[in-house]
Amino acid sequence: MSDESASALVVLPVLNEAQYIESVLSQLALHLPADLAVRLLVVDGGSADDTVKIATRLGKADSRILVLHNPKRLQSSSVNLAVRTFGADFKVLIRCDAHSIYPPTYVSDLIETLNRTQADAVVVPMDTRGDTCLRKAIAWVSTNCVLVTSDCARATSIGGRRPTFNCSWSLCNSNSAALSACS
Repeated sequence: MSDESASALVVLPVLNEAQYIESVLSQLALHLPADLAVRLLVVDGGSADDTVKIATRLGKADSRILVLHNPKRLQSSSVNLAVRTFGADFKVLIRCDAHSIYPPTYVSDLIETLNRTQADAVVVPMDTRGDTCLRKAIAWVSTNCVLVTSDCARATSIGGRRPTFNCSWSLCNSNSAALSACS
């Protein structure tokens, strides 16, 4: 894939993300390369909050943003629906979470990595954080392998971070490690 023909379908499966959707769409849309044909597709699984209303309002101001309803509600169904509906029009699929913070050049860095490496896929590390005790504990569990199956490797192709291998068959470093995230 050459840079001149770059196009990306950025899929955000959402459910009740009103608190985060405007921020993440603004982040993703702000630093897109001018030569990149992109669609920011919010695929809603039946939100009961203002997620759809906010995303629709943003789509009226930015034609790259579109909202699609996912009657099956599952994240995987959202991605599959996005690909069935728009996949033929784009060369790259990027899946993002609404309740996340992305680096300013996230989308262009992914495209550049695909071009440079000629890879079929790019996997990026997740740096999870939380702002409450519960969210800090969830972030800790997301970043560390806890109660894992036989495969818990996290690999990276960009960002220069080494894969994380912190695995055991029970809670790593006992429950005190998760609780210390609350302090």
